[in-house]
Amino acid sequence: MEYLEKYNLWLEKVNDKKLKDELVSMTDEQKSTAFFKDIEFGTAGLRGTVGAGSNCMNIYTVGRATRAVCEYMKKIGGKSIAVSYDNRIMSYDFARLVAGICVKYGIKVYLADKMMPTPYLSYMVRYYGADMGVMITASHNPREYNGYKVYGNDGCQLLDEPSLEIMKIADTLDLFDLSFEDVDESVKTRKIVLTDNVILESYKTEVKKQSRNKIENIKVVFSALNGTGINTLPVILEECGAEIVYNEVQCKADENFTTCPSPNPEKLEVFETSLPIARNCGADLIILSDPDADRVGLEVLHNGEYVHLSGNEAGVLMVDYLLKTRNVSNGVICKSIVSTGLADKIAESKGARCKNVLTGFKYIGEFIKKLENDGREGEFVLGFEESYGYLVGTHVRDKDATVASLVITEMASEYKKQGFTLVDRLEALYGEFGYYEHIVYSYKFAGSEGADKMKNILSGLRANAPTSFGGIKVEEVVDYANGVDDLPKANVLIYNLEGGSQVVVRPSGTEPLIKTYITLSKTKEENAKNLELIKAGIAEIVG
Repeated sequence: MEYLEKYNLWLEKVNDKKLKDELVSMTDEQKSTAFFKDIEFGTAGLRGTVGAGSNCMNIYTVGRATRAVCEYMKKIGGKSIAVSYDNRIMSYDFARLVAGICVKYGIKVYLADKMMPTPYLSYMVRYYGADMGVMITASHNPREYNGYKVYGNDGCQLLDEPSLEIMKIADTLDLFDLSFEDVDESVKTRKIVLTDNVILESYKTEVKKQSRNKIENIKVVFSALNGTGINTLPVILEECGAEIVYNEVQCKADENFTTCPSPNPEKLEVFETSLPIARNCGADLIILSDPDADRVGLEVLHNGEYVHLSGNEAGVLMVDYLLKTRNVSNGVICKSIVSTGLADKIAESKGARCKNVLTGFKYIGEFIKKLENDGREGEFVLGFEESYGYLVGTHVRDKDATVASLVITEMASEYKKQGFTLVDRLEALYGEFGYYEHIVYSYKFAGSEGADKMKNILSGLRANAPTSFGGIKVEEVVDYANGVDDLPKANVLIYNLEGGSQVVVRPSGTEPLIKTYITLSKTKEENAKNLELIKAGIAEIVG
């Protein structure tokens, strides 16, 4: 169906006044963007802008996804589901819609009593023994986005096969058939059970088990980036001995993210309101959790200045520290294929190994499940992605800013007792294993024309593989679309360049972006020179 046909169908069928008004006021370009495709599952479930349209997050697309989940649960014999939500536009309403539809299907619902982090939803699934879970969140995406993550009974995001099955079911359902039970009445009849302080304390206890050394004499400036982290992260750090100074303006829920329009800890600008607070109080660390508190950003006081650590840098510090403080035989680090190879070197030096998986934390969760099935769950030390996502322990099966922040703060405390900082330790690791730099560049392709351009760029890379980037020779091309090792096929291309540099190209699973990951492993001067050459080479390809 062409986008104008879809638009006219929505104009006829939609009853919600706000969405109807939005439809009436749309320009031709807005119609094309909102209707050129149906919203679909990416690396982290549904993700799209909030508003009218088949490619957007609204009561109709959320309702159909939920009915598809319920139909899937009927097929597998599922009886109960856990549901939670973050602070974004419509999150509370979407979560209640999900709960009401599930009750209509005869499914028992465990519903978060307030906005809570994504990893807490993973814990809810495992704590209640639920058959599935749904988290309403767009994680670190810009404020106009919301999303819908689906979890299995192990607390891990659904893998590709069941996700595709749910999508196929959704394609058979009438988008405008919205039928649901009243949430408040369902709470009274216990068809919906609201979470309470008992499960929250249970989660906190499990997180605190990951601490091995007492946190002392460490001051942390904390920002929740107007999201859910305020309900777990600083409380646990304080209970474990850290002194917390709150960035008050960003520790209040704000669906418009007034002080951080793009609430992503990968972006330096989100630290701007925390830096003056840190300088004023002499904080050792600045810790930010993204809105659904599954990612953590970090800056460290070093020689009187605050130094930003990348996701890879924080990851290798955790690899090094955890392997020193955990008595684990056959320890294993599980990380994404786009995360730093320095972690592999550090792990190998300590008698451990790295397992590399596709991008998406669900693949790390899948690996933990395999270890568990083999009776080797105790070998798991850390899961991480360069995009600031980490998991220590197996009490949840998703990245968790709270447990990561606990380990980071403990690390900083231990090193401070010895007279050095996290930056000092990082530089020592570079001295031992070689200097690594990692840079990520994203290129946006909005709307239907953008989607076509993305597709053409990626197919062009396969049809006419580049022989160099900015004059630096390509020595090897690894195409994950053909299947590599034992990993599922994926739309990822890796170019290993002469001299040890690397370029990875993949489409984002949550936004209309082509993401490029550059690894440089020479001196700072050589890296700077090679980066400019590689950037120019990438620019020629993506335009």
